[in-house]
Amino acid sequence: MPSFLIRYASDPSFVLGVEEKHEYARVVLRHVTTSLKHILWDINFDNGAIRLNSGGQLAVAPKDGKIAQEIPLLLKFYNASDATQHWEFSDNPGLILAALNERFCIDNHGGVKKDGNTIQLFPKHGGDNQQWLLRPLAELKVALESAANA
Repeated sequence: MPSFLIRYASDPSFVLGVEEKHEYARVVLRHVTTSLKHILWDINFDNGAIRLNSGGQLAVAPKDGKIAQEIPLLLKFYNASDATQHWEFSDNPGLILAALNERFCIDNHGGVKKDGNTIQLFPKHGGDNQQWLLRPLAELKVALESAANA
């Protein structure tokens, strides 16, 4: 399963991350310099699971299993039969949609660009606060090696 940083498209110095590495930890906006154990994700494009790379079976899920407006996202132990833990990825404009109800997507609450800002579900409108870029770990390694050899 490939590993990614999920960058905030309107400000790539921020990424999707977590406050802590345990079940029920909040999914939040993090600065890209945050430890990888809080910002690196494994994405399974076959089933739509987004799991914390350092968290084993911890996956992105809506609080209380509800797909609704302004429901915060958190980490829960991955359950393949829980449809609320499955996501669809749209290339244009970079939305991450709730597979159970694609009218909702991953949203940076209020578009606030600060470390620790809440990540939530919100009705899809395609604004800047809903656009994300998947940056593969392999691509980051190449960039770091190139910089080191320059």
